[in-house]
Amino acid sequence: MVQLNDTTASSDILEEMLKQGDMEFFPQLRKRIDRFVDVFNHHITQQKLNEYKRNLLDQLRPLQQATTVFTSMQALRRFFSYINGLGINSLITTLHESGFESLMSDDTLNFLDNDDLTIDQRVTEFFNRQDRRSTIFEPLKEKLVGIQAANKYTLGLANYAGEAGDFVLSPVAFINSLFFPNTNVGENMRRRSRLLCRGEPNWFTKVADYLTYYVMETGTSDSELQEFLDYHGLEDDFVHFQFCINKWLEQIREMLPPDQTFMLGKKVILTELERVRKFLYAVILNKPELLQEHTEAVTQTVHDAATQANPSNGASLLPCIAYGQLPLPTDGKRILCFDFVLDSSVSHRTAENILSDISRNFQAVRSREVRINGDIKTVRLEVEISENIPHLIAKIISKLANLNVRSVLIGNFGLNGFRHAMNPAFNRIYSRDGRETAVGFMATSFVQSLDRGGEPYYCPNGWRRYAIDVGMTGAQFEKQYGSWPVAYHGTAGTLAMTILLNGLRASGQGCFLRSNHGGVYLSPSIEYSGHPRYAKIIQIKSKYVQMVLQVRVYPKLIEKHPGTLTGARLRDKQKADPNFSNDVLEWVVHWKPGQYIDALNGILVYGLMFRVTDEHPKNLPQNQWWKVH
Repeated sequence: MVQLNDTTASSDILEEMLKQGDMEFFPQLRKRIDRFVDVFNHHITQQKLNEYKRNLLDQLRPLQQATTVFTSMQALRRFFSYINGLGINSLITTLHESGFESLMSDDTLNFLDNDDLTIDQRVTEFFNRQDRRSTIFEPLKEKLVGIQAANKYTLGLANYAGEAGDFVLSPVAFINSLFFPNTNVGENMRRRSRLLCRGEPNWFTKVADYLTYYVMETGTSDSELQEFLDYHGLEDDFVHFQFCINKWLEQIREMLPPDQTFMLGKKVILTELERVRKFLYAVILNKPELLQEHTEAVTQTVHDAATQANPSNGASLLPCIAYGQLPLPTDGKRILCFDFVLDSSVSHRTAENILSDISRNFQAVRSREVRINGDIKTVRLEVEISENIPHLIAKIISKLANLNVRSVLIGNFGLNGFRHAMNPAFNRIYSRDGRETAVGFMATSFVQSLDRGGEPYYCPNGWRRYAIDVGMTGAQFEKQYGSWPVAYHGTAGTLAMTILLNGLRASGQGCFLRSNHGGVYLSPSIEYSGHPRYAKIIQIKSKYVQMVLQVRVYPKLIEKHPGTLTGARLRDKQKADPNFSNDVLEWVVHWKPGQYIDALNGILVYGLMFRVTDEHPKNLPQNQWWKVH
């Protein structure tokens, strides 16, 4: 372990933080994953999942058998209520879509840390806790409710609007910013013809809103729905509703696994965890020997995946999903490589057939081939993709298992073209007079606040910024993000490393959240974000180190609230930060609980802010507000 001082290289600070992660984060995560896989593979879990599927199909039958628009909407309302009541996340999605670190941040899984529980007790506890959650069955929720940056929601299929009177409406689709009253329609509107109403601006959207409000049980009664349908003559369009609902049902059935048992390969998943650990070292520290170690870890992951034994109970193995570096999107699309690692027993001819089968799941395949390296056979596809990648994998993962795919490598894993996560050219050390120095940092100071997106940005005195490579020049960055305010997010240094890869993860618990929503908490004040409740204090030799993330946030997503920490509340007499009023210290960006939000959605993480001090931060003059009781 290195001694930190003013001559310590900036990369050494990051390396020490990573080592802290090795000691604190990864061992506990490894234990959770080990036990999580045991819970998933348990026969009771498999029985429960099959039971959920059967019940779900039972709930779909009334929707398919409906003979009127009215009964269709009633059945859809009951179905949606049932989905909301399931209260269990997909185990596959939890592990492969949200990322390994989600297993650590999900408090409902902390029972996995209890060494005294047997496997049967862990399975029971898992379902007991999941049943108490208000979350919706995944990945169906992604089909039913998708949250976009503009706070729009879309459910099911897209809307179709053809010639006047030719109307096809998705089962439920709405934009929540619009409002269509539940009160009776005025007499003047009643006199309008059905065709004339459909020529009104936003008619289709308003109808979709109203029907969705009914389905979501927001106060619309059956009698009000019937009156609405009669007034707009929507029963005449039942054939269009039926067509759209049947298409929607097909999509839901496609997302359900077939009637068979699926299991996770523990050894491969734990090998992949080690690969991720080395990946963090390689991409952040950019040392040649670390890049080589990561390459060797990839080789081990592929080997373990291809050679793992089939379960003795005849179950199919779900492929292990591994993410490398993903190319930056252009116009919402990426050119991406998928490597599907096959069971080593698969013949070359079978591999060619698998190549064709997998290709059918992608719309824009640019190239495809079967690669053979000894016993390792890999199907490689280069595709143009705009779809959310984890959602795509979730839809086809059971198909891949039945095609003897043992692992899926997504993105770049090789040394060529490997992007360093950091950009030392923009490293800064901030102080009031610009005289503080440190190796690898440019001394920076400014007295007056700067304007960033209409919000003040004050010099973060006493902090060092280790800049993240955002893939653009300074001029390009200013053009793209110059109108986005600067904010901060305090975090434990060990978790910050995974945030670099995924973005910030929305919490489902906290103040100021809307019903059934999550949020990311930010602050315009680095001093507020530097409170130990948010920014864990780590002691490295004789120094105290804290880490805070520096971000840019799309201004329309910001919702301002007072501070919630003692010493920073509205009723506290003194300001926690002299630059800001206590009533604007917390910024909330509402987002889907448990999901990540990155630059594409409105939050760009572009700097790791370190505070390195000789004395405990609680004794610093600017932190005396911590001691308020």
